[in-house]
Amino acid sequence: MIASVSYDTANNGTYVEIGNFNLLGTAMFTKEYEVDPLGASGFTGRQTDASGNQLPVGIAVPPGYLDPTIDSFNLTIATPTVGGSTLEGTTTPPQFAGPVFEFSFTGSNFAAGTEHQGLFEITIKYEEGTALEPRWFDTVNNRWSKVGILDGSVQYDYPQPGYVTFKVSHLTQFAVLKNVIGTSSGLRCDFNGDSIIDDCDIAALIARNQLAFAGVSADQITAANINTIAGDLLKSQTFTVTTAPNASIDDLNSSGTLDDSDLAFLIGWIQMKNAGLTSAEITESAVNTISSGLLGSLSGTLSKFPGETVSR
Repeated sequence: MIASVSYDTANNGTYVEIGNFNLLGTAMFTKEYEVDPLGASGFTGRQTDASGNQLPVGIAVPPGYLDPTIDSFNLTIATPTVGGSTLEGTTTPPQFAGPVFEFSFTGSNFAAGTEHQGLFEITIKYEEGTALEPRWFDTVNNRWSKVGILDGSVQYDYPQPGYVTFKVSHLTQFAVLKNVIGTSSGLRCDFNGDSIIDDCDIAALIARNQLAFAGVSADQITAANINTIAGDLLKSQTFTVTTAPNASIDDLNSSGTLDDSDLAFLIGWIQMKNAGLTSAEITESAVNTISSGLLGSLSGTLSKFPGETVSR
């Protein structure tokens, strides 16, 4: 299927094609939205169902980012086909964990995958799998890339289960891929890479939360910056933070954010491990009971266990 972008350059009703590109499958949903590029709150476009109800899939653009000449936005959802595409840096064809989503603004070159200085917030649907990664399609090189997807911004099951939200500096076709080669594995809440969940990991999460609560931007909450703080919090041990806590992986109550509740769940789980229980013997309800005693304002319940194997 070929989609084209046309633009009324002379504002006289005559549209000139300024580009075209291949969709990667049969379109299941397509909709055009009117855009106020000068809107004080920016622009948000979401998928709707047959009854007109708004769904999570869509895009959020910060105010002042769109060119004043842009007047519409198109969202297309398609069944994926591999074609001749590959994973960036490999000759491996992609495996899809859900549909392909395409976002384009008329009168712009966004659809070409050009890098921009601002960040689009994208939400797409995905299916369960292993070694998952959201990727954007590089139409020039016919490959699926992750360059420009902000580290630490990827949140799975947000704003609700089955969806992933992330920020990216490119705008084109997006999909969640599975069995991605090169995706490293580790343990949930193991932030120093020793395959043990203990006080060092508590210190790392405390340090990460301190940076976030202080208003430090996500791209500056790095393992190195966390390590600087964590070492002072636990001077009785020598360790190095190698992995920054990630809301898409280490969010223990599936709230979409990392905060004191996740810290309380982590401490509760570690207390049970230190009491001699195996991971298989530790129950969700038991951790919830301990954690609620640690934090009166505890939010939610434990839904993801520390120590589980994850892909980072």
